[in-house]
Amino acid sequence: PGSFKGGVNRVPGLKDHSARQKQMYEANSELCKSAERRYTELQHQCNRHATELKSMDSMCDWHHSEACLEWSSYVNCVTKTLCAAYKSCRDDKDAEYDQAMGQVTELVKDRKNEWTSTQTIKCALMTYKRNKSLEESDLDACGRNIDTEWLDLHKVDMPPRLTCDERATMPEYCSASFVSQISNAAAQAKKHVEG
Repeated sequence: PGSFKGGVNRVPGLKDHSARQKQMYEANSELCKSAERRYTELQHQCNRHATELKSMDSMCDWHHSEACLEWSSYVNCVTKTLCAAYKSCRDDKDAEYDQAMGQVTELVKDRKNEWTSTQTIKCALMTYKRNKSLEESDLDACGRNIDTEWLDLHKVDMPPRLTCDERATMPEYCSASFVSQISNAAAQAKKHVEG
């Protein structure tokens, strides 16, 4: 028990441990510098987006005012356009559905015929193997009572056609409560971006 002689070189593994610690410090230092660069880059992006948000907020207010001033013609036009688009789309889909159901019906019929044929052939081969002969009556017996019901595909009905009202109504976006909600949401967004 006295003084420590020999320093780092005399304690086994201490020099290696110090070198590893130095390497870890340098690696972590690089990670920190990289994270700081990324933070600065993201801060610039955030500032740019905040500026864009303020600009978009002003544009949104202007567009909202314009839309509410012309709501009657706007809603009439859009509603009629949407109703016509829905009717056209629904007519197309109804025709596609009818065509697909026709194809499904034919496919089911073909599958049932194939299943009946394979089961009849299988039965005929087993009868021939057992009796060493095959009569017409054997084939008739093999073709009877073959279950094909499990091959039926159950029809999926189209959803009901929606009604479309082409009359203009006061749009929700012009109501006082909606304008108040939008104003509150915009104020919250500004506070979040600026704060």
